[in-house]
Amino acid sequence: MKHFRFLATILMFFVPNSSRAMDTGTLPDARDTAKNSLFSLAAYMLVQPKAALGADEVAAREVKKQKRLVRNRLTAQRSRDNKNAYIRSLEGEKRSLEEENSGLKLENNDLKNTAAENESLRLENAILKNLLDALQEEQKSLSQQLEQLLPMLQKAPQ
Repeated sequence: MKHFRFLATILMFFVPNSSRAMDTGTLPDARDTAKNSLFSLAAYMLVQPKAALGADEVAAREVKKQKRLVRNRLTAQRSRDNKNAYIRSLEGEKRSLEEENSGLKLENNDLKNTAAENESLRLENAILKNLLDALQEEQKSLSQQLEQLLPMLQKAPQ
């Protein structure tokens, strides 16, 4: 069919007023200068192939058309089914990603709490180290004083 349309388009450029015949689907009227020409008749036959065909050929074409329509409907339904399946798979993936996201948010909050707790423990540890250092210094000082006092206590009369 597309070959016929192509030829009709070519003929349109060579035959005067043949486009009118193609547009209306009728033979050109008496005013057409190419009415009796072979090109005009060929253009009409190309534009109106069903009129030149027998009843069996028209019926065969109609059967082919119906088969094509059924195939197109089936293909369209398959396409819609595939699209729906794809959408369902995306929705399932979305749900699983949302669940994973909420789990990761909980884990993140736990880690933040742990980090805050770790920071407070570090501060407490630093304070305790400073206190330990201070106590060790005091112990050294007391040990030195005790060492100085021990000889005096040993000399003292009892």
